[in-house]
Parts: sequence; C-alpha cells; structure tokens
Amino acid sequence: MAGYLGVEAKSQREVYNACKDSSFENFCTIGFAQLSQRISSSDLGTAKPAPHEPGDVQLDDVCALAHVGASSHILVLMLRQRMKTGAAPELTQRQVLVNLGNRYVLFGPDATRPEALKFHPDKDSELLPRVSDESEVASERIIETARASDADTLQPANDATGYDLVAQDSRGHRTYIQVKVRERDPKARDFEELLKQITIVPEAESSSEVWYFNIERLKLAILTQDSKGYLKETILRPLDVWEKTESGIFRREQVVERVEDWTQRIAALYADIERWLSDRANLKIEQARSVVMSEELMQKYAVPEREIAILDVLEKTEPVLSFVPRALYVLGARGRVDVITRNGTHLLVDQGVQGRPNWRLVSQESRRETIAFDETALESLVGAQ
Repeated sequence: MAGYLGVEAKSQREVYNACKDSSFENFCTIGFAQLSQRISSSDLGTAKPAPHEPGDVQLDDVCALAHVGASSHILVLMLRQRMKTGAAPELTQRQVLVNLGNRYVLFGPDATRPEALKFHPDKDSELLPRVSDESEVASERIIETARASDADTLQPANDATGYDLVAQDSRGHRTYIQVKVRERDPKARDFEELLKQITIVPEAESSSEVWYFNIERLKLAILTQDSKGYLKETILRPLDVWEKTESGIFRREQVVERVEDWTQRIAALYADIERWLSDRANLKIEQARSVVMSEELMQKYAVPEREIAILDVLEKTEPVLSFVPRALYVLGARGRVDVITRNGTHLLVDQGVQGRPNWRLVSQESRRETIAFDETALESLVGAQ
C-alpha cells in the first residue's frame, strides 16, 4: 500500500493510526486527494468517471482515514459542494482587524516579513465599553467589529445561513464565515465539526471559511477549500495590537520599546559590574547563561519573548554572585534583578526615570529601605560570601 504522511502502511489500521497521529491539514489533503480519485461518478452526481490506477489506495483505505475526523459521507458532501462553489479568496495578502473586548488585533500573514498595514488605530477603531474578561465577549465583539482588507463589505450574516459573517469582495463574490473563539489551538476532536461547517454554503457560487481565533496566543487560523477541493489552513499572526481608551491609544510598539529599553539598561548595569570588578584577578565574569523574558503584557500585545543574559561572578569555577533579570513590570520600580548569593537572594530594582537609571539594593530587613547600588555595595556583596 502506498505511503501516507511519510509512513509506509500495509493495512487500513496502519493508515488509520498514521493519520490519527498526523496534523489536520495532512489528513484533509490526503482525504480529498484520494477520495476525489476513488469515489464513483454516481456518488458525486457527475457523469465523468473517476480515474483508478492499479495498485493505488482504494476507497476503503480513504474511509479509514476519514473516520479519524469525519465520515466518508461528509467528505463526499465536501467534494460535491466544491463543484458548486466558487474558489476561496486568496489569503496571502489578507489582513483582518477585530476587537476582542478591550484589545484591537490586526492579523496578517507572516509577521516576520512586514508590509504596509491596511488598518490603523487612529482611523479604524472606536471607543468601546471595557470588559473585565475578554473571553466572555470575544465572539460577540469579533462579529460586531470584524474587517478584512480584501472585502468591500463584511457584516453579520442572517441567522438562517448558519454562519456568523458574510463578506463580499469587489467582484461581488460572497464568502460565508463561521467564527470560533477558543483559548487554544484546534484539537483533533474539533476537526469533524470544522469539516461540517465548511462543506455547505447558503448559495451557489459562494465560498465558506472558518475563522478559528486563539485569543490566548493571538493567532487566527482560517480554514478554506482551495480550487482543487483540498482543505487548507492559513495562519494569520498579529501585526499590531492596541487598546483605545478615553485617555488615548496604547499600542504594541510601546511595549516593544519598553522591552528594548530594559535590555539596554541590563547591558549597562552589567558593564558597570564588570568595570567595578576589573581589578579583582581572582574573579571571573561570565554571561554564558540566559533567562527567557515573556511577561504578561508582552503576551497580551504579542511581543515575542526575549532571551536576556545572566551575569555570573565566579571565583575559580564556583559562583559567587549571579545577576538574574527577573521582571520589567513591577510595582514601584522600572524593573527588578535578583542577585543570588551563597547566603541568599537580594533584590536590585531600578527606581530611576526614563533615560536615567537609578539602581537600588533593597534591604533584606525591610523592603521599604534601599541603598544605592554602586561599587561599594557590590564589594560588600562579594566580601560577604
């Protein structure tokens, strides 16, 4: 039997197991490709006979695949419906703007290769009532506010259609959209439901899509059928995130700037420490380790995590002090570094203002008391070990 998903299968059970462990996209691609070749003309309602190459996989094997996510009947419906519908819109340049409750998120393809943003905070967002939990209102807000760069109109669909949104492009082509909102990516148990959603559209010469939003990780998966009837998953990632309040607009770029400023302040702090200890021949400075920075505000505004170096002060091969950047957003300071010693952990905080760091060592007796972190304070820490 031919190999599936890079696995040589000798039985239907092996095909089933291979598919069960595979991705949804691979399952759909294989299911469509094989089913379109094997199902008889009467099944598809067309007079054109289906090709059949000797030695290739038979319909029973495709059904074994189909049982992972959907019955063969559903796959037949998908193929038949594909014959009646227009091709799905091209997604490679699409940008989608939605409000999730408090945040506006602009999704687009491949954020690592930026192109001109089609929507902007100043002119494409309005002041909406704030909510305490976005997950409770995200579906409603998405349907109310969704906009797509390749649609002339995008509005709520009639309830009778079974879809949430209907888009119409400049050619008059309609796309019916089902919106799914979760705090995770799709799982195997979601696949049959998604298959059913995308197979039937309310009118001929239209297409359908499922928009699956992961609001925890800010990712939009768009499920469509391509011109050959295969199911295709297109991932759109956040290009920009902002909140609009009465006091103004808070944008993703402001978080990016704070993170960059934090890394520069840490680098300057390390440079001071190396300079202060440069005449201590018995001590060695290393930055061979790192800590991952992925704070809540970074996740909320889709700012990629960063690796920040840990500075170790070694005596021979034994650590004397370790400076570990712990948090940027802390109450009453502009960042915190943990100073780990043989005798315990000290807190080092920046109580300065923008452009003028003021590192202070917090007293272990009272967190309200601090002393300036300078060469003298550093020598005290080293000497106490």
